[in-house]
Amino acid sequence: MLLVYLSSIALGYHLLIYRLSKFNKGLIMGIGLMGLYLFILYGFEPNLQYINKWNSKLFTFIPFVSLVAILFPNFNRRNPEIVTIILGWTGLITSLIILVYFKFFYWIA
Repeated sequence: MLLVYLSSIALGYHLLIYRLSKFNKGLIMGIGLMGLYLFILYGFEPNLQYINKWNSKLFTFIPFVSLVAILFPNFNRRNPEIVTIILGWTGLITSLIILVYFKFFYWIA
């Protein structure tokens, strides 16, 4: 449930700073993909707390950092914003694919 709280705090902080001025299709799709990720993570068995504590950390922090990269691309000052957004999308989509594979094909069997 830590990921739900962290994602809510990040989204609330984004709304507090930017209001609705920076909402675009990519940002809304990123939030929706994170919602799908959370639904699959907590909605289907087996629950990660019974598998391994390292898996739980992996499936919590990588998607969170990816969501923060999508929400706040200007925090990375070394790279252009588009690079940070692409890296965020790559991390979130990769995490979702790995989660779906493990939830539905590996841990069930």
